[in-house]
Amino acid sequence: MKKYILFFAILFATNLKAQSIDTVKSAIQVNPTVVNAILKDTAFQVTVSVFGITLGDSTKGANTYVQVFDRKAKKLFDTNVEIPSEVVNLWGTDDTIIINFVLNYLGLTKK
Repeated sequence: MKKYILFFAILFATNLKAQSIDTVKSAIQVNPTVVNAILKDTAFQVTVSVFGITLGDSTKGANTYVQVFDRKAKKLFDTNVEIPSEVVNLWGTDDTIIINFVLNYLGLTKK
């Protein structure tokens, strides 16, 4: 009888899986934050795409398309965030300026 219990215990233990975050391509990992308390949706990953930049005009900002995902890569919501011209002018080649602006706007923090 002990052999059968040991056999089933080993069989069960090999089927266990640790928690893992399914990554979304080019996603930014953020600290887990509840974004919808009613459905208990928690944000784990964010993607940011910048568009709407007018070259040669320093008075216009840009727009970003932001997608927020949970641990299992299920999209929780998406939104557009307008970037002011002051931030776009500082951008240059450092992407963290735009990313930090968007995360602060959404109330998220980078992991």
